[in-house]
Amino acid sequence: LGGDANLVLTDGADVTGAITSSNATNEGNITVNGTSVITGAIGVGSGTVRILNLVTVAGGAKLSVSGDLHATDTAVAALGELVFTHATAASMNGTLNTSTGNTGTVDLGTATVTVGGAVALAGSGSTVKVTIGTTNGKLIATAGGITWATTTKIVPTIAGTITSGTAITIAQGNADPTSTLPILGTETYERYSFTVT
Repeated sequence: LGGDANLVLTDGADVTGAITSSNATNEGNITVNGTSVITGAIGVGSGTVRILNLVTVAGGAKLSVSGDLHATDTAVAALGELVFTHATAASMNGTLNTSTGNTGTVDLGTATVTVGGAVALAGSGSTVKVTIGTTNGKLIATAGGITWATTTKIVPTIAGTITSGTAITIAQGNADPTSTLPILGTETYERYSFTVT
């Protein structure tokens, strides 16, 4: 993708292979308007990071990515969902936000997702899903930091075993977030109760 080119994925349109900028950086956009899966890296070509300009998950859409996602900005709109399906790790250059969408969702799964820019999960009703147990998902943004809202929901899913009383780190920013902590979404486990600290 080059210049202002925009790849629009309609419902059911999947991509196998890498999607990259034709030039060095900040060119090309992806807009996801339905449910789509991209199984190659985004913003990487021939082993070289070539950051796209913008990746947008539109309202009500769902994008599942199994590799890295490099764009100057990745935005998840209202009721949109960005899902990381890699079993262990994924990286992102640029920023990640659900603020404009208010109710956007980021699903980390079991991946440790490292974001190079700022992460804004401060939209009213934004949700972060994470799988914990045998492998714990985690969001890392130590360079740009993570902005939460008191209405941001954390929704854990247990896969494997967890030990009662154990602290599990699911997010790491560049500052202490205790003044603005997210809340737990609806808990569905009778044997466990979670707290956010």
